[in-house]
Amino acid sequence: WGLESMWVLDNYMRERPPSRIDRLEACVKSGQVELSGSYVNNLHDLSSPEELVRQVYAGSRKYEERFGVDVVSAFENDAPAVSWQYVQALEKAGIENLVVGANPTRAPQAATKPSLFWWEAPNGSRLLTWYTGPDTHYGELYFLTPHFGDLMANFDASVSAIDRRLRTV
Repeated sequence: WGLESMWVLDNYMRERPPSRIDRLEACVKSGQVELSGSYVNNLHDLSSPEELVRQVYAGSRKYEERFGVDVVSAFENDAPAVSWQYVQALEKAGIENLVVGANPTRAPQAATKPSLFWWEAPNGSRLLTWYTGPDTHYGELYFLTPHFGDLMANFDASVSAIDRRLRTV
């Protein structure tokens, strides 16, 4: 499970007893829960470059140190756009992957765009990016199965499919 924003985690940590936090920490360390380099789902066009950098720090570094894990992915969902500066800030913070779940009612897009691509910032920073939209969905991101059938029966084919797809990026 990927936590979409660290704002949610901040609130969870503040409101839960230590036993629940210990349980969450065990899930993070075992890889069952992935932390995000995003603090909130940001309206990038309204943020200054400094706000974007501070958001990345608040999203990734704080809990990397707390839980002793590397944060390598960031999520931006229901946001109409992601700026180049954000891509640059994420890459400089050690983030390798970006998942953007654009809401098609707020951010219409062309149906011909690639869903998996290298997003390159003006300074050359780049992130492997999955961009969902009206023509794609998260099931395709994880390549679990093309028709949502028995996930385990299709697991080997799914791993092969993601390997082939990544070799073309």
